[in-house]
Amino acid sequence: MPGSPHPTIIRNSESLHSAIKKKVYTVRNTGGADIEDFKTYGPILRSGSAAMSTALPGPRRGGRAMCTHGFTLVELLAVLAIVAILATMVPSLNRVVAANRLAVYTNSFIGAARYARNESIMRSRTVVLCASSDGVNCANANGWEQGWIIFVDNNSNAAYDGGTELLLRVSSKLGGRFTLTNGTVRSISYRPSGMPSAIGTWVLCDSYSAGGSGYGQTIEISAIGRAEAVNSVNCP
Repeated sequence: MPGSPHPTIIRNSESLHSAIKKKVYTVRNTGGADIEDFKTYGPILRSGSAAMSTALPGPRRGGRAMCTHGFTLVELLAVLAIVAILATMVPSLNRVVAANRLAVYTNSFIGAARYARNESIMRSRTVVLCASSDGVNCANANGWEQGWIIFVDNNSNAAYDGGTELLLRVSSKLGGRFTLTNGTVRSISYRPSGMPSAIGTWVLCDSYSAGGSGYGQTIEISAIGRAEAVNSVNCP
């Protein structure tokens, strides 16, 4: 209807292109230049009670124009501060892990020595605790860090004789860079009375070092066969 304020109603798709109108807006800026802004208005389609309007808006997300930005100086400084704090925490965390491992391995060896002694008394047999790298044979070289075995020594030869003797426990090698030594002692035979064939001090060391010396712990087996942790030491 001429002069009607309502938009043009398109009855069929053939008149789609003819219904597109372009309007030119001229805005004069302060410098005297003309700026032409072309806006295209799409058709309004109506079929029965359904209606659809088409427009050409700019890029939008969530109803708002999209925008991008970088980091501000404050944000960058905050990130750098967090990184610096984390960097100072790494050595402390390493020390905590090393101390926990030291405690675990100390308790493991002490527990093995006490268990071997108790078994010798309960069974009234000789029970041997010896260093072992394969979980079967007593080692003739290196320290106790390679692991150890506990077995009933029926013939008192301080060697595990397969099917004729009972293997009680097997412990695998210590992790990390730990060493456990007592000179050349690699075997302890506990008699039925609980008395050990070897006594002295075992030194458990972690070679992890932040300042030239690692963490260590001494373990003592007394003349009556009792094993206990004694002192913390610095290991080379």
